[in-house]
Amino acid sequence: MKKLNYVLLLSFILFLIAGCAKDDSLAPLNQNDQETNLKKGHAQPVIVSVPLKADFTVWFAGFSDDNPCAPGNVRLIMVGEGNMSHLGKMTTRMDFCATGEPTGSYRNGSGKFVAANGDELYFDLEEGLIIGNEDEDPYYPTRFNDKVNFTGGTGRFEEATGYFWTNAYVHFPDPNNEDDVWHTDFFSYGILKLVKGKR
Repeated sequence: MKKLNYVLLLSFILFLIAGCAKDDSLAPLNQNDQETNLKKGHAQPVIVSVPLKADFTVWFAGFSDDNPCAPGNVRLIMVGEGNMSHLGKMTTRMDFCATGEPTGSYRNGSGKFVAANGDELYFDLEEGLIIGNEDEDPYYPTRFNDKVNFTGGTGRFEEATGYFWTNAYVHFPDPNNEDDVWHTDFFSYGILKLVKGKR
């Protein structure tokens, strides 16, 4: 009887060892397992690239003490509104460092576009250059056309990337017209890259 118990115990131990050897739940994923996970809905996000056009105007709204600029520069705040594809009617707020001269470089820009439903699209700019308008248009004495990068957002713009070219024209007020104000008109274009399925 003791011999039979010993044989049964040994058989049970061997059965457990064999069962554990076949259990691959703790084994690292191989290539086939990874492909299976992708097929089960763990795929990388699908990025959709769409053309972008925007027409909007910004006005001077003050100076900012946040994110200080280099000596001799000030941080300007601009606010505005207009229309942009994929946002519809939108508002914008941006700030950047500049010397305050009519032409020259500006840098460290950041801002956001806000769609009518509240979704926000963020952007930033490392450096740009304001130059004289070659068309010699008295209404727009200076202009700039610099690349600005999208850096994410909220709602359907979460994880958005891409870029746009400013294609902007600066108007200086007529000193003889008290209703005329300084502003910049943007006729921008670019590419917006969105994660498919974001709402």
